[in-house]
Amino acid sequence: MTEEVQNTETAADAGQMNANTTFVSHASEDKKYVKNLVDTLLRYQIKVWYDDYEIDVGDSIRTKINEGLTQSDYGVVVFSHNFFKKKWPKKELASLDILLEEGRLLPVLYEITIDEVRAYDALSSDIKAVTTQDVTAVAGVLARKIKGKGVEKAGQRLIYRNQTLSILDVPMSETLTITNVSFHDCVIQGPAILYLHDRVTLEDMTFNDEFTFVPRIPDRPIVGAIGIENVRFKRCRFKDIGVFQTLEEIEILMMAMPRQPDDYEVPEHLQ
Repeated sequence: MTEEVQNTETAADAGQMNANTTFVSHASEDKKYVKNLVDTLLRYQIKVWYDDYEIDVGDSIRTKINEGLTQSDYGVVVFSHNFFKKKWPKKELASLDILLEEGRLLPVLYEITIDEVRAYDALSSDIKAVTTQDVTAVAGVLARKIKGKGVEKAGQRLIYRNQTLSILDVPMSETLTITNVSFHDCVIQGPAILYLHDRVTLEDMTFNDEFTFVPRIPDRPIVGAIGIENVRFKRCRFKDIGVFQTLEEIEILMMAMPRQPDDYEVPEHLQ
């Protein structure tokens, strides 16, 4: 990746880090899981606090969470058997119910089901929570809620986040070339063939079975392909998209972008 792309992306990511903050409230016994979740959220440029929001016996849930909400855009509360075994007073759980209804507090279930939560007679029966146990999928769902969807600009660069879009809807030149664009956590749909020019990066990508590599034929023009130059794809999924590349570079490209295995479970935020 060139210095130009790095500098632009660093500036954009820094702005996102400042604009999206959250805290994670959790039982102290679940810290290992929470640490993994926080590390994954950081990859989405979300600033996270969690050490100060461990909840233990004798703590006030409402006080801890209200402290977090005064300093953050959102809060995440991790419900688990460890959490409920602390036998919170009814008024504490009632206040938590109110905070959940306001929408800024996002519940995650860790090694516990909705029915088990209800069995504790702790919260309202219509609680809506992230239920998957896969940390990457949980972080993706939370990031989509915290950061929202949209298109932003960093200098001359367009940045798409958390969207499902057709590659044909992305602005391109008269020569059918897309330049100075970044895609983060997007599903990008074809059908289309992309020709990778200079300064193209792909990171943590997911491809469906229709993904194909189409080597360029030497000394032959590329017909009907969309050019890609100075473009970054990060944690995206390609659907029905092929890629042109020079024969010399195809081995490197294949190492960077393997096919997904047959038993791969697509994360919720990319479905």
